Amino acid sequence: MAYESLSSIELQQKLEEVRHYESNWNNLFLQGDLDGESPERIKYFKEKEQFYALEASTIERELTLRSHNNKLASA
Repeated sequence: MAYESLSSIELQQKLEEVRHYESNWNNLFLQGDLDGESPERIKYFKEKEQFYALEASTIERELTLRSHNNKLASA
């Protein structure tokens, strides 16, 4: 997803949302909610968690880049 069209505030909100989803998917593993699930389902849940982790990382990089650009612009 391209984040250039979002403001920094909107991007921060999106990051919080993505972290929430990532945490929810990860908690399925930690709480044992997947006990007895098929390997395919477990793989699906793990891929969802990894997707949200990657999206969070991408948003964090975008926010960091914006912060650095703002510092350079004000220098």
